[in-house]
Amino acid sequence: MDTVLPYMDAAEIAQCVHTTEFELEFERSRREIERLYEVERARRLRLQVMLLEHGKEEMQEQAESGEDEQHHLQQANESLRARLAEVEADLQRAQMELRACLRELESLKTENNALNAASNDARKLLAEKLALSTELNTLKPELEHLRAQNAAYQKTLSEKLALERQLSSVQVELETEKRTVQRLKAQEKSSNHEDTELMAEVKSLRKELAEIQRHAQKA
Repeated sequence: MDTVLPYMDAAEIAQCVHTTEFELEFERSRREIERLYEVERARRLRLQVMLLEHGKEEMQEQAESGEDEQHHLQQANESLRARLAEVEADLQRAQMELRACLRELESLKTENNALNAASNDARKLLAEKLALSTELNTLKPELEHLRAQNAAYQKTLSEKLALERQLSSVQVELETEKRTVQRLKAQEKSSNHEDTELMAEVKSLRKELAEIQRHAQKA
């Protein structure tokens, strides 16, 4: 089965051409041997016919001539066989070299595929990194905005908690003052002037409490 290669360089093409030349030389030698065999066979048939048609002397001469020609053909045949053996040996060497080249090409192709896969993975990772970097740059302003909002919220919350603590303190103080006023009224030991001052103080405290509550509601 033919091996289909996606790419061959000049050296590989030259090797393939060299191998093809050996194969063609082998085929030509084989055909030449077959031709010589047929020529010899035809010659012997002609010789037999001539031996039957001519006399013994002529037949002997033809036989001697045929022997010389046969000897010459045998020498040529031996030479061709030797050349054919050389061509076969060269062809085998070329085929072995070609198989080695094909194995090396397969190995290089496998390595190239692995490198391509690694390169594709690297490109994918780079694309993902760039996408994440772009997304991060997009999210940074939003993150800074959220941080600023959180800081403002924390500040507002701290102020609200401080106001609530102040409100609780004022409420406790107000309740204390109320109890004091009620106790003083019950004992009827306070003068009108003191009552007026206490009421004014209570009024002031209530005003302060209302102010704190307004601040707390705004927060």
